[in-house]
Amino acid sequence: MFLFLNVALLLSGFTLIIYSGNRLVTSSITLALRWGIPASLIAATIIAGGTSAPEIITSLLAGAKGQFDISIGNLLGSNTFNLLAVGGLSLILQPLGGLAGVFMPWSVLMAATGLLYIFFFDLRVTELEAAILLVSLVLFLGFSLYGSKKEVDLSTKVESNSGAPWTLLTFILSLCGVLIGAELALAGGVALGQAMGLSSRVIAITLIAAGTGLPELTTSMVAAYKGHSDIAIANLVGSNIINTLAITGFAGSLYSLEISSLLIDIDFLVMAAASTTLGLLFLLNSMLGRRLLGALLFASYCTYIVLIL
Repeated sequence: MFLFLNVALLLSGFTLIIYSGNRLVTSSITLALRWGIPASLIAATIIAGGTSAPEIITSLLAGAKGQFDISIGNLLGSNTFNLLAVGGLSLILQPLGGLAGVFMPWSVLMAATGLLYIFFFDLRVTELEAAILLVSLVLFLGFSLYGSKKEVDLSTKVESNSGAPWTLLTFILSLCGVLIGAELALAGGVALGQAMGLSSRVIAITLIAAGTGLPELTTSMVAAYKGHSDIAIANLVGSNIINTLAITGFAGSLYSLEISSLLIDIDFLVMAAASTTLGLLFLLNSMLGRRLLGALLFASYCTYIVLIL
C-alpha cells in the first residue's frame, strides 16, 4: 500500500505538471499577444519561463522544507536533463537548420553558470549573491524585451476565441495546478527514493529533475517535430537561464541556502559541461551529423544517470 500510494502521488503529480504546464504556456502566449508583446520575446522568455515553473516551484518548496540537496539538485539535474536528454532527442528528431538566434542566449547561459559557480564556491548563497542573481534575471528579461522586434508577428498568434478574462483565469488555475502537481511529485518522489535507499541528491537529480523537466520535453519535442528544432534548443537554453537565476536567486533570498559539496564537485560540473557542449553545435554545425550529435548528447545523459545510481 505504501509503494502504491507514493507511485500514485508521483505519477499524478507529473501528470498535473504536464497538463498545467502546457496550459500555462498557452495562456501566457495568448495574453502576451493580446497585450502586444513581440513574438520574439514570447519565444525567448514567456515559453521558457512557463516551462521552468515546475522546476522553480518544486525547488522553492523543497528549500522551504530544509531539503536543500533536493532544491539545488533539482536545478542542476533539470538543466542537465534539458540540454542532454531533451536537446539530444530534439536533434535526433529534427536536425538543426540555423543557430544564429541561439548564440546570444547560450552566451548568457554560460555567464550565468560561471557566476553560479563563484557563488557556490563557499557552499552557501548569501542574500547579496541572491540579489545579484535576481537582478541578472531582470536584466536578461529586460534586454530580451529591448532587443526584440517592435511589432507583433501576426502569423504566430494563438488561435483562440476565448476572451482575455477567461485566458487570465486559465493562467491562474494552471499556475495553481503546477504548484499542486509539484507538491504531489515531491512528496511521492522523496518517499519512493528513501524507500529505495537513495540519497536526497540522487532523488533530485533523477526522479524530480526528469519529472519537472517534462514540460520542456513536451514543448521542445513538439517544436522539433514541426521542423523547428532551433526553437526547441532556444527554449531549453532560455529555460536553463531562468532556472539558474530564478531558483537560486529566490531561494537564497527566502532562506539560508546551503550547498552540498558533492553537488558542486560532480553534478554542477556535469551541468556546466552540458552547457558548454551546446557550443559544439556552433563549431560542428557542418562538420558532424546533427543526428549523431543528438545521439551523443542523449547517450551522455543516460551514462550520467547510470553512474550516479
